Amino acid sequence: MMSKHSTYLEEYLEELLEIITIKDEYTKNHSDNVRAMAIELGPLLGIKSEYALDLLGRAAWLHDIGKIIVSKTILCKPSPLDASDLRVMNMHPLYGAELVRVDKRYGATISPIILYHHEWVDGSGQYGLFASEIPRFSRIISIVDAYDAMVSDRPYREPRTVEFIQSEFCRYSGSQFDRQILCTFFGMMGWHADCLCQMGPVDNRRQM
Repeated sequence: MMSKHSTYLEEYLEELLEIITIKDEYTKNHSDNVRAMAIELGPLLGIKSEYALDLLGRAAWLHDIGKIIVSKTILCKPSPLDASDLRVMNMHPLYGAELVRVDKRYGATISPIILYHHEWVDGSGQYGLFASEIPRFSRIISIVDAYDAMVSDRPYREPRTVEFIQSEFCRYSGSQFDRQILCTFFGMMGWHADCLCQMGPVDNRRQM
């Protein structure tokens, strides 16, 4: 049975999501979409246990919760973000990690997943983590997050075409995105993954 303390924490996270809904409905809908796709992709990657899938779903659902601290002016800007806006927006993984850390049941596990969901597997991300140094769930969320962002209609651009999305994933496979997870994602989408799976292994080792 869930304790009263856990219930309060669940309600706290729900309240954060409600605030996001009021502040920026796109972010809430995006989070719902990312959660659904992550849960669909997980079993194809061998994630079978109910606990692990629940954890993946929660992390995906909350991955952008840090945007609650970002101003609505930036979140809802009708044009592409400039360099100053991006510096603020790029803080949202850290903000989100801190917000969920208070949850004693999930916080310690979900917090780093949220913190690193924009890391690049080649080590060029904000925190410089390489490949498997990035939590696996972060690498999964990174892909479905990018997909939903590209396929979404935004005030400053129309939804990207399937051909564009595929080309972007192929272009950044092994640098931004985990190639093995990306191959599985392509399979889930019913896309040909020749541009990924015939490229050979990726060497993400640190260059000295």
